[in-house]
Amino acid sequence: MPELIIPFSIDRDAMVKAFLESTKGRFLLPRRFKDEALIRQAQGTYVPFWMVEGVITGTFLFSASDTWKERELTKTVTTTDEYVVTRKAHSGFKFLPVCADSASVQRRIPVTPAFTPDAFVPFQGAYLAGYITPNVSVSAEKAKLSAKVEADSEFSSRVRNSVRHQVVSLRRKTTHLTHPTITYTMIPLWFLNIEYRGSTYEYLINGYNGEVTGHYPVSVLQKRSIIGACSAAATVAALWLGDIVTQVVLNMFGV
Repeated sequence: MPELIIPFSIDRDAMVKAFLESTKGRFLLPRRFKDEALIRQAQGTYVPFWMVEGVITGTFLFSASDTWKERELTKTVTTTDEYVVTRKAHSGFKFLPVCADSASVQRRIPVTPAFTPDAFVPFQGAYLAGYITPNVSVSAEKAKLSAKVEADSEFSSRVRNSVRHQVVSLRRKTTHLTHPTITYTMIPLWFLNIEYRGSTYEYLINGYNGEVTGHYPVSVLQKRSIIGACSAAATVAALWLGDIVTQVVLNMFGV
């Protein structure tokens, strides 16, 4: 049973409106896309997520070096100092999301920053009415391992950046995830499939704030027009700069 849920605040009509808004300002979008596009599927889904909290600790060993050059009389001397650097550190994290539905993982569902802890409320079954609810297919233990990998990557990057030398390479590291806790949650997402001229385009709409992610069709004619305009502008700029360079050279010779 889920512990927390973010209720849908974007219904179907608001979702479609959010999608249409997302098409504005896209210069490469075909002009007839809005008129000819057809909605083939629009599914409101509560996607299960594990939210992982814990502390990651680690010991790191780096090789590092600094190089500089000095001028001595008639020659340049290059000096390189080499170092062995160790770091011991720990860092805590909260609400690290891991998708609990393997099918959704395969669709590469992103979790946007809008899904903050403040958006969650205690779970009630009434929220699920009218929406699809996939079963949990990623275990809590597997979620902890996935969270450890993601947290480790960010943690290791921050430790690496703390080594202030010109060249730094990692020789060895050991990291551990300690005191992990996990919370079963549900997040609202709209899955939207749009058909346009024989092709299907998939979009994901955040059911909390209406944010849209996905790939849009590109008009070949408009793309060629933009490329042509850029090429023409580049040619004019080259001719203009060529005239300036020519004039500078003539001035140098007093012509």
